[in-house]
Amino acid sequence: MRPTELRLKGFRSYREETRFDWRGRHLVGIVGPIGSGKSSILDAIAFALYGKTPTFEKDTKSLIHQTQSECHVELRFEVDGQVWRAARGLRRKGASGHQLERLASDEPDAVALESVTGERAVRERVEQLLGMDFRAFCRSVLLAQNRFADFLRATPRDRNEVLKGVFGYERFDDALDAAKRRVAAAGLLLESLEREGSQLSSAREQLEAAERRLAVATARSSALESAREPFEEAVAAATDARRRAEEAEAARARSREVASSLPSADDIDRVIGAARQAEGAVAHAAEVADRAEAARTEAEAARSAVAERVGDQAAFAALVAEHQHLVAGAERAAQARD
Repeated sequence: MRPTELRLKGFRSYREETRFDWRGRHLVGIVGPIGSGKSSILDAIAFALYGKTPTFEKDTKSLIHQTQSECHVELRFEVDGQVWRAARGLRRKGASGHQLERLASDEPDAVALESVTGERAVRERVEQLLGMDFRAFCRSVLLAQNRFADFLRATPRDRNEVLKGVFGYERFDDALDAAKRRVAAAGLLLESLEREGSQLSSAREQLEAAERRLAVATARSSALESAREPFEEAVAAATDARRRAEEAEAARARSREVASSLPSADDIDRVIGAARQAEGAVAHAAEVADRAEAARTEAEAARSAVAERVGDQAAFAALVAEHQHLVAGAERAAQARD
C-alpha cells in the first residue's frame, strides 16, 4: 500500500481543511515541533483505513477538533497498481459516514469502478486489500513510531517485548508454546503406547487361549454336526411311535366305552330265551295262518260254488237282501199277532 494524497478537516489539531500530496515522492519525512500535528497525520491515515486509531479505538468522536461539530478524512492510496479512495466522516451528533471506492484513475474526477459503504464492510475490504488487520497495521506502521522512546529506555527483556510487539514476533512464542504442547502430548501418547504394549501382550495371550478354545469348540461342533442326522431320524421315529401309541390308547378308550354299553351275560341269556319263545310263537302263528289260509281258500271255493248256483255276487247280494226283507216282514207280522 502506498498513500498518495490525504485530506482532513476538523480532525484533531487540523481545524481547517488541509491537503497532503505525496505523489512522485520516494521518501517522505514528517518533521516539526511538538504539537504541530505530526501524529495527527498518522492517525488520519489509520482512521481513513480502519475507522480508528491506536489512541482512540472506541471513543473515536474524540478525534473531532474541539471547536468543530464534525470531521472528515479522505485518503487516496495505491495497491497493486489500483487507485483507491477511503473517506470517513464523524459527527458529534448523528450517524457517521464510511465509504471506500476503487477509481478508474488518479484524476480528480475519476469514475468509481467499485464502491463499498458501511463501517464494517469498508474495514473488511481494506483488510483484504492490505493483507493485514488493524493490529498488524499498527505493529508494522505506527507502533514503532509511538514506542521508540520506550524502546531506547527499556531493559533487554522489555526491549525484546517491544520488538515482538512491533514486528509481530510473539507468533514465535506461540509457536514455541505449541511445540511444548505437542511434546507434552507426544509424551502422554508414548506413555499410553507403553501401557497399551503391556496390555497388548496380555491380549495376545488371551487371544491364543481363545483360539485354542475355538479349536476345541470347532471339533465338538463337527462331531455334533455328524451326529445330527441320526439324531433327527431317532427324534422322528420317537415322534411317530408316540403318535401311534396315542392312537392305540384312543382306540382302547373307545373299545372300553363300547364294552361298557353292551348288555351283561344274564341279559343276553334272557334275550336268547325270549327269542326262542318268540320263534315258537312265530311257528305256531305260521301254522294258524296256514290253517286260516286253507279255510279262506275253502270258503272262497264254497262262495264260488254258491255263486255258480245263484249267480254272480250282485245277484247273491240282492237275494240276501230280499231274504232279510222277508224275515223282517215275518217278524213284524209275528209282533202284530202278539
